[in-house]
Amino acid sequence: MSTFSLQTVVSAPLELDSDCMEPRAAGPHEPGFQARSLGHAGSGGLGMALEEELAMLTGDRDDQEELPDQETPSPGQNADLLSLFRQKEKDLVLAAKLGKALLERNQDLTKQYEKMHKDLNEKLEVN
Repeated sequence: MSTFSLQTVVSAPLELDSDCMEPRAAGPHEPGFQARSLGHAGSGGLGMALEEELAMLTGDRDDQEELPDQETPSPGQNADLLSLFRQKEKDLVLAAKLGKALLERNQDLTKQYEKMHKDLNEKLEVN
């Protein structure tokens, strides 16, 4: 079994597309995506780390939902449509972060499997 690694650099700005649709009022900026490494303390620790990562990501999402709208939409914009668009973007970002965490877990499990397979083959060759 072979593994591959996605060593990519994100070149896109850390803002949602809907942020460009209307100017923001003065206030604290939303936190951008910060890379967090998952704790690798065996398979049990990795599962817990994924659960903690998911809880943190969904907590960030809940915090963002509670923020009041920065500015009322102009007469030409539909507030419901803009709100729906922002929610879809947040869901997409959350899905991407969760997918990345699952990919990392899959790669770690593949490495564990390959190591166990190699160790077993070495033991069988000795006997």
